[in-house]
Amino acid sequence: MQPLSNKKRRWYLYIFTVLFFVLIPVVILFVQGYRLDKGFLLVRVGGMYVGGIDSDAEIFLNGILQKNVKSLKKGFFIENILPARYQVSIKKEWYTPWSKEIMVHAEKVSEMYPLLIPRKLKTQDIPAEIERDQNFFDSATSTTMVANDMFTRTLTLFKKNKVSEPLIRRSVVIWNDANKIQYRLMEESPAVLPSLCGSLDCTATSTVYITDKKITHIDFYPGRNDVILFAVSDGIYAVEMDNRPPQQVVQIYSGKNPDFRVENNENLYIKEGQRIFQVEV
Repeated sequence: MQPLSNKKRRWYLYIFTVLFFVLIPVVILFVQGYRLDKGFLLVRVGGMYVGGIDSDAEIFLNGILQKNVKSLKKGFFIENILPARYQVSIKKEWYTPWSKEIMVHAEKVSEMYPLLIPRKLKTQDIPAEIERDQNFFDSATSTTMVANDMFTRTLTLFKKNKVSEPLIRRSVVIWNDANKIQYRLMEESPAVLPSLCGSLDCTATSTVYITDKKITHIDFYPGRNDVILFAVSDGIYAVEMDNRPPQQVVQIYSGKNPDFRVENNENLYIKEGQRIFQVEV
């Protein structure tokens, strides 16, 4: 094989030198987060953080399943998204679907915390009485019914926390004002969760939800301070405080004048008539 001539070597040198100076700015702009939008304008990209969901959930942007997402602890991160408004949908088997219109801004990460509720909640009845064995003469055994301590303890929960009392969880205050659920942020915590502030602006006081039915009780959803449970005559509902459309409102229990209590930000109990049961959410 004959070596290249000096002329060809110079040409190759010129070509690669030009390519070097052309591509270097492109690489730098790409690393700094610049992309071409649909109008072939150079814009900086943003990102999305989807928190509080497991790895088996599916994320859709404008109906397209997102496969190249970074899995984090209890969440996902989607990067290099062009600034625009997106329809975000979350689907998980055996759970109610969730969707939200999210605005992505350049150089910013838009956060969301989907409200995914099991389609069928697991419940466990708490009986008022339980069986207790009694021994007679060490040879015969009879069974008697005695008061269930757990039922008695749980029943006392329903005598506390009246609907008019404000509730506080992690710097968020909620209360019911004439069937209008409202919240405000503590003064020392102007921004608790981005989902409470919409996409950009955060207000100190806001209305979460208004209903024409009488609200008999409200509380925070177990484990969260951005979702509220409320009871009305036909059931118990969960409503997210994130007011970006559409606002998710899910009936978690259907019944006649049910009541509920949340204990230690973890245990959910529902009472309907004389029946009390624990719900796994």
